[in-house]
Amino acid sequence: MNKRRALAAVEQAGLLRRNGQWAEMIAVLEPVVAHPDLAPPPAHLALADALSQLGRPDDARAALETGLKKHRHDPTLESRLGSLLVDLGEAAEGLKLIERHFNVLGRDPAYLNHLALAQLRGGKSEAAEGNAEAALKRGGGEQSRLVLAMVKARRGRFEQARALVEVVEAKSVEPTQRHAARAMHADCLLFLGDAAGALTRWQQLEAEGALMPSQLGHMAYAAQLAGNGELADQLVQRRSAQTPSAEDRLLFAHIANLRAQPAQALEHLALAESAAGERFAGYGYEVLSARGRALRLLGRAVEAGEALAAATLLPEHQVSRLGSRVRIDLGHLAAEQGDFRAAEAAFREALGNDPQNPEATRALELNARRMVWRTEVFASADARVDAARAEAEALKRHVSSREGELEALKAELEQIKAERARAEAQAALAQVEAKAATERARQEQREKLREELEARESEIVAKATDEIVRALGPTRAACPEALLKLLMVSERTYQKAMYTELPVAAVAVLYSGALERGLFILFVERFEKWLDGRGRRAAFLEGAVRERRGHRVEYFDHFVEAFDHERAGRAPSLGEVGRVLERRHESYLKPFHDYLTDRYAPADGFYGELATFVQWSKQKLRDPAAHGRGIELGHDELKTFREKLLFSFGSYQRGVLPLLLAEKTP
Repeated sequence: MNKRRALAAVEQAGLLRRNGQWAEMIAVLEPVVAHPDLAPPPAHLALADALSQLGRPDDARAALETGLKKHRHDPTLESRLGSLLVDLGEAAEGLKLIERHFNVLGRDPAYLNHLALAQLRGGKSEAAEGNAEAALKRGGGEQSRLVLAMVKARRGRFEQARALVEVVEAKSVEPTQRHAARAMHADCLLFLGDAAGALTRWQQLEAEGALMPSQLGHMAYAAQLAGNGELADQLVQRRSAQTPSAEDRLLFAHIANLRAQPAQALEHLALAESAAGERFAGYGYEVLSARGRALRLLGRAVEAGEALAAATLLPEHQVSRLGSRVRIDLGHLAAEQGDFRAAEAAFREALGNDPQNPEATRALELNARRMVWRTEVFASADARVDAARAEAEALKRHVSSREGELEALKAELEQIKAERARAEAQAALAQVEAKAATERARQEQREKLREELEARESEIVAKATDEIVRALGPTRAACPEALLKLLMVSERTYQKAMYTELPVAAVAVLYSGALERGLFILFVERFEKWLDGRGRRAAFLEGAVRERRGHRVEYFDHFVEAFDHERAGRAPSLGEVGRVLERRHESYLKPFHDYLTDRYAPADGFYGELATFVQWSKQKLRDPAAHGRGIELGHDELKTFREKLLFSFGSYQRGVLPLLLAEKTP
């Protein structure tokens, strides 16, 4: 193990991270951290992240603490350790470690993500939201968007959270990130009243093998709300066979209440007190809400009222869809005590919080019927008293006539009842038709939006194709397939960015990748074939030797190592290609200079300009991306970079890649 191999291992671990290959990451990094003098801080960070993903938080903590023994007070290591301590329940100490380095790392999106999560778990939700938004603005990408969605959801802003995770699901290339976004999307839909939609997403996660054990309780609750009690039972049994957390027990209590099994709900709430797991923000409110409903269903009205009244004093009571459940139970308690006016007020407040809540809607309708019934009963009682008096007087005079009047009144009453039944039926039919019309309108709107999106995508593809054809011109046929695909992906993304909020940095990274790939094909792969075709490989390698120690050879430049098949060297990086272009006149690079002169039409001065362009791309785009820093690039700079790469480079009427693809005729 040497320093070069250690850095190569860290780069390999980064590629494995994108595919969620955590076990493979650990296997690559453990040999590196076994050599403290060689292991850089990113090696310890990556190892800790992989261990955390595999459910080994104590090992992750040990990896970070080992790194800090060599790299004392390293900001990235200490802040990551602080984030882990928060996860392990040491919130105060962990948050203190993270916030210590804000002045140093405050512009790093990855740091801001960890800080926001730690603040969220530490109860500082407002500060967490600010830092998550800052991370997204500084190029944090889909991870920052996912963290911001977590914060929004915790603060009860489920519509905003859902919009964010929908973007992550659509754009993220990392499986683990997409799975986390889908799970959060399911939670948002559950809170927004779409239990069936939430259940579908959890079932997709399970089919992909990405459903976490902690999500089984949520999935069971969604299944119960969606009317699939059998599936809910299966999921509850699966989670109960593991180690249910306090949150799981709380969800089981909600399911029991939905099934009108209040005694079981109270049993689950009692078990939640001693269950393991983090108590999320709003946990106390949820417990009071579930206990109040269970006690009400058991007929213990006084105890239920006390629990529900305590819940109304908590801040979560003002959050949409959280406060509605308690208000509904308070309304039922009032109705059961005969106070229908107070019940109506409570049900209307619940609908004000959650306008689509079906339970509040049904409760309000039932309460209205009860009020009408009571009014009719009172009115009927008064009428019977008056009728009895009139009847007593009438019997004295017209017994037979009174009997006829009573029959007429009965007939009139029956007619009123029939008219009322017809009116209720017509109202119900009108309501069904209105709902159907609303659904048709929504479907038409969704179809129109889908057609617009498809048309826009087709326009983007066509525009991107036209631009690449215009840029490459006659050299398109000579463009390698791999490079052509990279250019098409980059150009499509560029065209899409004109219609969306896609970060400029993301587009620039794609173009810089196309530049790096093109230079590798043209200046490495084809140069190697040129050396072999002219029998100059051995002379080139010999002429580039800086020092020889026995069998060990040190070359003047890492660029040369790519052509020595006896060494397991890596491919030249973008910066190394730029350096050999700058040094092309040095004696050991004479074969490379001859290759440029032999194969390409531009004059020698072109390669000096190209070297400057390549080094700018490395420093401005590739280095920040490789080291996890935010890329600071304006839209005008992106346009200039694209223009030079494809259409017009310096005084030349063509871009860099078209100039290099137009090789001289052999």
